[in-house]
Amino acid sequence: MSSPPAAPAAFQEGLMPASTTVQPILSFRSPGLKLLVIIFLTLVMTFPLILVFAVLSERESRRNEAERNIADGWGHQQSVSGPFLLVPYTVATTVTVSGQQSEQLVTRYAVFLPQSLTSDAELKTETRARGIFAIPVYSATITLSGQFSGLDAKLLANAREVRWSEAFVAIGISGLNAIQAQAELVTAGGTAKAPFQPGIGFAQGITGIHAPIALSGPAAAFDFSVSLSLRGTRSMRFTPAGATTEARIAGDWPHPSFQGAYLPAEREVSPQGFSARWSVPNLARSLPSVWTAEVPALDDASNWAFGVDLYSPVDFYQLVGRALKYGIMFVGSAFLAFYLIELITGARVHAVQYLMIGAAQIIFYLLLLGIAEHWGFDRAYALASATTIAVTGIYAMTAFRSTLRGFVVDGIMAALYGLLYLLLAEEDYALLIGSVALLVMLVTTMFVTRKVDWYETAPTASKSG
Repeated sequence: MSSPPAAPAAFQEGLMPASTTVQPILSFRSPGLKLLVIIFLTLVMTFPLILVFAVLSERESRRNEAERNIADGWGHQQSVSGPFLLVPYTVATTVTVSGQQSEQLVTRYAVFLPQSLTSDAELKTETRARGIFAIPVYSATITLSGQFSGLDAKLLANAREVRWSEAFVAIGISGLNAIQAQAELVTAGGTAKAPFQPGIGFAQGITGIHAPIALSGPAAAFDFSVSLSLRGTRSMRFTPAGATTEARIAGDWPHPSFQGAYLPAEREVSPQGFSARWSVPNLARSLPSVWTAEVPALDDASNWAFGVDLYSPVDFYQLVGRALKYGIMFVGSAFLAFYLIELITGARVHAVQYLMIGAAQIIFYLLLLGIAEHWGFDRAYALASATTIAVTGIYAMTAFRSTLRGFVVDGIMAALYGLLYLLLAEEDYALLIGSVALLVMLVTTMFVTRKVDWYETAPTASKSG
């Protein structure tokens, strides 16, 4: 089978000149396409950043587990509620069984709050460690004193029997295993002492201790004093149980954080420790002076607790987490610096080289986290950033085949890591500082690229003027 005849040469020449070369609309050497590739690579770097976030979360979980292990043996965060005066009484109720009504006696409790209450706690702190993780703990000497008087027995008018002789004083304590010494209820000016017993005195969710106090009737009034020795971790809380509550918490921890429903009326904080005083009047708390229930909810008073936390001023896990949130911005800034140098000098950096530059910025966060666990955040930041800046600068010297350009990259990276540290240190101004920094980067990019022909097939050195 023969081939079809060839078209006339003149026709071929008119259709497509032999010398014509087809130019691609976009070339991978185009500055515009290169910029799109760099943006894509920046987004790709979010995946290793997510993995670093996972490492941070795992290390923080291990820290929290170590803290729980220490607290399990030493004592958890302590909250002292009360004291409460409980008086059992009997009421008759009608129940229906198999269609027959019958009377049944039920024991209920009347809960009285003290007329006045003074709470005083002295905290002696120390640091306990489990492996590389350490937390502040304390030993507290606590004194509760005040008066029960003017017991309002109107709610007991329908009681079949009020067992005043079986009354008892209960104190809620969140961690009984942290009690270090036997406690006594001291009354009658110190002449009467009743040892406290474990438990709150009836079946209820709150943990605590109780001591008997035989009363003659509602007219009975008595002063009381209780001394407690407790150990705890991180925080100490009191509840405003008295109609008037005065409280003082002092300790040798230099970084207290006052928390709860009320802030202290007076406080003093120094490198040697702190002292704070609270004054809570009856009108400032939503607690009745007396109430009755079959199972009194004494833990309701904890909603009005106040006290102090032993604050750690530098939580490097939190700081590393904040730094990671800026991660994509700083990886993109490093890429942008290399790209602008490409445009200015006409040098070329391969996409794989950009990935290596990004990997160096990712490893910075791992170095920061690992070193901070042993030497603290500031020293870790200095070492990790200096290492990353040096590695990036040396690699830039090779990529651009110029020592001067490598030093320029070092300067840019030093400015970026200085900016990141400033953002972490000035949390209140971080948004303002970050916004100004982004604007400066944008203006710089606009100025450098103002004469770039985004359609050309290869980047050339920018001309001045």
